[in-house]
Amino acid sequence: MKIINSEDGKEVVYVQNHDMMYVMHNCESMPAALMQDFFSDIVIINGNNRFDFVRFTDPTEVEFFRKQDWIINYAEYKDLSEEEIMQKGTEAVEESNAVAKEFNESRSDKERAELYNRHELLDAKIENIKLFLWYKQGHIKFPLPVKEEDSHLIYVGDESINKKESGIKRLAKRLFGKK
Repeated sequence: MKIINSEDGKEVVYVQNHDMMYVMHNCESMPAALMQDFFSDIVIINGNNRFDFVRFTDPTEVEFFRKQDWIINYAEYKDLSEEEIMQKGTEAVEESNAVAKEFNESRSDKERAELYNRHELLDAKIENIKLFLWYKQGHIKFPLPVKEEDSHLIYVGDESINKKESGIKRLAKRLFGKK
């Protein structure tokens, strides 16, 4: 899930770690700033942090994530009923099936590679829709980096944000036990 917000007159985007895994494996043309900010060190995403959000402020990163239609946008889903969310899931499954059918009928390696990638991202979207429905139903819980106030999203603090630390800072923490 992504949350696009305006803070201090600048647009920012928050993206969950599990979506960052798909970005890493399936997005060919990501901004250099994203590669430097998030993927420059070893990144371990597991059950303890997969729902944490990463905050991006660079305009090229914000625009990149805005265009990733397979990452569901919190603002577009937050007010939907469970039935409407399930309908969005059904539509994504139908689109995924159509892409799979097109893949099976395709002869060009280049086209097959593009269709395969699109199918993978649609699978990620289906997973995102499922997880959002479970979140809305209370089956899974995670803190959001924003709260709704007067129909605007307000930044709530760092507790749910994954701040990328430099390798030197992490090494110093390990060596000296400092937080």
